[in-house]
Amino acid sequence: MPGWRDILNRFRAAGPPGPAAPVAVPVDRRTALIEELAPVFAALRETRAEAADVIRSAREAAETVRTDADRRAARLVTDAEATRAQWRAAAFTAQRTGAQTEAAARVTGGRREADRVHRRAAERRAALVDRAVIEAQQILGPAAGSGTTNHDHRPAPTGAR
Repeated sequence: MPGWRDILNRFRAAGPPGPAAPVAVPVDRRTALIEELAPVFAALRETRAEAADVIRSAREAAETVRTDADRRAARLVTDAEATRAQWRAAAFTAQRTGAQTEAAARVTGGRREADRVHRRAAERRAALVDRAVIEAQQILGPAAGSGTTNHDHRPAPTGAR
């Protein structure tokens, strides 16, 4: 059934104002357009069928690619999980070796520093003991300092035993 627009278009003026045109049946333009485009649409049916085939084959190819990618990803995950323990052990060994090397270097450095401090203390000990003895004698007086020390920094013998 024709739409309202088509019905109303039948009553539209067909030409400019002027003498009346001969009486005739109005032209159905919609039907004329459909008849004119029918061969074009018929030719497009084949193209639409080809396009549907292309789309179907593209979807099948995409599904194949997706399935292959899923399998490949699952295989990668499985391989990664299998080698994870090896990588962890290698990383742990590398870290432990580095830490042991650093600890050994620190111990060696600490020993060197301790040796240096020990040598310095030994070098300064005689002078500091002499200085302490002098200050003690000054505080205690001259009677306290008689023969209590020698340069070995050991108490001097006080008598025969």
